[in-house]
Amino acid sequence: MTEIKQEFLKCMRCGNCQAVCPIYKETKMEAEVARGKIQLIKGVTEGVLKPTEYLAEKIATCLTCLACQENCPSGVNYEKILLYGRDYLAKENGLPPVKKAIFKVLRKPKLFNFGLKMASRFQGLALKKVKGRPGRKLRFGLIEDYENRLLPEFSKETLVEKARSKQIPGKEKLLYFPGCMINNVYVNVGEAVIEVLQHNGAQVIVPEKQSCCGTPARVHGDIESAKSLGRYVIDTYLAVDADYVITSCSTCGVTLRQGYVELFIDEPEYLEKAKKLAEKTRDINEYLVEKGFIKPKKLNLKVTYHDPCHLNRKLKVNKQPREILKALAGENFGEMKKPAACCGGAGSFSLTHYPLSKAIGKKKALDIIETGAEVVATSCPGCMLQLNDALAKEGSNIKVVHVAELLAEGYK
Repeated sequence: MTEIKQEFLKCMRCGNCQAVCPIYKETKMEAEVARGKIQLIKGVTEGVLKPTEYLAEKIATCLTCLACQENCPSGVNYEKILLYGRDYLAKENGLPPVKKAIFKVLRKPKLFNFGLKMASRFQGLALKKVKGRPGRKLRFGLIEDYENRLLPEFSKETLVEKARSKQIPGKEKLLYFPGCMINNVYVNVGEAVIEVLQHNGAQVIVPEKQSCCGTPARVHGDIESAKSLGRYVIDTYLAVDADYVITSCSTCGVTLRQGYVELFIDEPEYLEKAKKLAEKTRDINEYLVEKGFIKPKKLNLKVTYHDPCHLNRKLKVNKQPREILKALAGENFGEMKKPAACCGGAGSFSLTHYPLSKAIGKKKALDIIETGAEVVATSCPGCMLQLNDALAKEGSNIKVVHVAELLAEGYK
């Protein structure tokens, strides 16, 4: 609590966060910008305000893009304050029944993976395929505002299942952590990651025991579920003696590199394990540039790049994907005006606050379209889903890909 109080005091209420907050730009509500949220969290945790549903909703209305934290002249750790506030409200009010049920299932990886497998088999009952875009839409307008929302299409075969036949020896042993989206939805991205790493001389192993990294539970205040999943991932990935652990999802990467160390700060045994895992973890772009990737053939494509918020602001990985894309596209690589602006996806935010997410996504889509690019590359499956939805709504045929997919194409 002392650390949080110090963070409260750092905020000078200057309003610099207003200039960069994607949500504030849409709503113009003080309670929905960092400065306002800090005061709400301060008030409720000090007993001045009651933990009402309205207050909880305002604290939930955040993309956690951290543009505010990056732009803060006082160095306020807004993320720490936000998570503290959400933890407090989860304890005081309890989690909503739906979230509570979801996180309960997440804590049981076998049950969670079985559920996703069933979803892949029966998704056609409620969701229809979309021409020209990966994903599905609701067959019936059962949920207001969601009828035309592009939703993920679950793969009939997971990456873990496909990776079993892709084992080849290499000079370095790499463990790949695909995360939920790539293991179950964007399996093609995972296959590209494996192909790229193998082309660069590495042995790639995808452990059979896969689970969520725990971030959804953590950011909504369910610390116990987050810790349960964290222990599972740590034990799974430290059980094999590997040179590195590779991630290709920005949020998963941040969790393995930083999140677990923060999460287990009060558990010495797992804190040491978390530090060991963090030291071994690399984003795929980071690993390839660090090792000196084999140069690919040039692709005759005009390409632009969208920076995932967590990869850019938390892991500071932004030059590496551009180096790879420039090797692929040369002069055909071009920047959009605001490549680091949040796309509005933010995991479950795009489901719980879709109208707001859609408005933010529209700005990103228009920025991409203005570049004249044929392809927009990124390094996060969550961003891929959001960009596909946003571009589809603008009637654009610009293709959304992961950097690894383009590089795999360049190696063919």
